[in-house]
Amino acid sequence: MASPSCAFSGTRFPCYDCNRHFRSRSCLANHKQSTSKKNSVSERKQCSATCGRLVTGARHECNKVFCANCKQNRDVGHMCYTKPLKDVLPDASDKVLCVFYDYDTTINTKYSDKATLDVPDLVCLQQFCSQCEDTEECG
Repeated sequence: MASPSCAFSGTRFPCYDCNRHFRSRSCLANHKQSTSKKNSVSERKQCSATCGRLVTGARHECNKVFCANCKQNRDVGHMCYTKPLKDVLPDASDKVLCVFYDYDTTINTKYSDKATLDVPDLVCLQQFCSQCEDTEECG
């Protein structure tokens, strides 16, 4: 259930527990109330006193953002497109497809200091499965 809208009283009211400010005394009081199932909003969400970002977990590092792909705090502008592989080898009886690839690209467009558009000129790919790794022909 969403909180009721909060009318602005003309003054911001600070909460010294979570370092946030509220539009009225009722909003300030509401965010400090806990329920039987949840901690109060003040206990779940704080603003960092150093960088001012909203902190909702224990993994906060100032001036960094949490990357959902690599599960680490990274610098702003971090570009992570794939999840890292788990460091576990498959069973010998499992069929595993190995794919190796390489791109040769040209940088055509620069979006910012850290972001560019790479256009592929040449794409090479080779694959084999674990069953026919040591043979010339794959069945």
